[in-house]
Amino acid sequence: MVDAPRVAHPASTDPREVALELVERFGRAPGLVLYFASPELDFPGLARELAGAFPESLVIGCTTCGEIGPSGCTRGRVSAFALGREANARAVIFDRMTELKFDRAVAEIDELMRALGGSPERLLLHPERFVFVSLTDGLSGSEELLLAAIASAAPGVALVGGSAGDDFQFSATQVALGERACQGGGVLLLLEPKVPFQPFALHHYVREGQAMVVTEADPVRRRVSRIDGYPAIDVLVKLAGFDEAELRANPLATLAAHPVVFGFVAGPTIYMRSVMSLLGDDLLLAGSLEEGTVIYSMKPGDLIAATREGLAEAIAALEQPEGLLLFNCGGRMWEAGSQGRVAELGEAMLPIPGAGFTTYGEQFRAVHLNHTLTGLVFGRGHD
Repeated sequence: MVDAPRVAHPASTDPREVALELVERFGRAPGLVLYFASPELDFPGLARELAGAFPESLVIGCTTCGEIGPSGCTRGRVSAFALGREANARAVIFDRMTELKFDRAVAEIDELMRALGGSPERLLLHPERFVFVSLTDGLSGSEELLLAAIASAAPGVALVGGSAGDDFQFSATQVALGERACQGGGVLLLLEPKVPFQPFALHHYVREGQAMVVTEADPVRRRVSRIDGYPAIDVLVKLAGFDEAELRANPLATLAAHPVVFGFVAGPTIYMRSVMSLLGDDLLLAGSLEEGTVIYSMKPGDLIAATREGLAEAIAALEQPEGLLLFNCGGRMWEAGSQGRVAELGEAMLPIPGAGFTTYGEQFRAVHLNHTLTGLVFGRGHD
């Protein structure tokens, strides 16, 4: 029987003790170890310890805005997820996401596919066997470029992921592949789990009001200047009922307490863009919007109920679900905190054993997302 996915949530924050606890939980030779660490820890030291503790495994990690695991939602700790030695996995690390070039990313993805599947063509014939997992610098604004490269090189192959965080300090995030840790980088994993899996994405927002059009924007810098021809800040104030002077004086605090989310339609699904701050009269978003994009004001529903219902649907897609890998938006955690429901959200996200982290953005298919929970459900393998 193929080993079931395993999860852990070490109590210690000492890198060596974390490594020992994970070895005790996962054994010495799982196929893949993913770990998610508070930026309060010695992240390079943790990367070295875990690479040494699992010399036969692919070991990947990043920093967080909070960890998710058997202890629920925590801050200041490490959570981890492992697949058995049967899992086939390869990964590439990008040192600086802000310097990422499309052609280089496509070349690296082609190399991953050759290493894992023999040739890109073979992978494309069997997309149901493979999935990409992305861990990217959440401050780079470069997630969309990487996703475009993946969509170009491997259309049809599923993708989920999360943008690394730094506990909402917005200073620096870190990722690691093996013992190599870097600030401002990204890791792309190509995985053949050898067990059934189901990607998912869920949110708790509903569309309201009339359609609007982005009429002036800088998508590379994630700025929107005009909506329906009006200054974007005027539209924001009108939609949310903000006091403009208060908003301008402290935009981060105002928007954290009262999130404003726009939705846009891609295929059969509506996705979100959160307003993060102001830059003059421009809105700084947590993801890009192109000029001409039709957007809608989004109204939050019940965070906990939507999480339970969405995960129940994803889990039901597999006959014997055994583990969850989770990427939870920081905006969802802000909302849960303002409602005093963090513990309740943690319980809702873990109907079966799981691990993951709170992010600066999520990835699903070829789209960078906000205010979303994405991830993978893994099922039981066969002989």
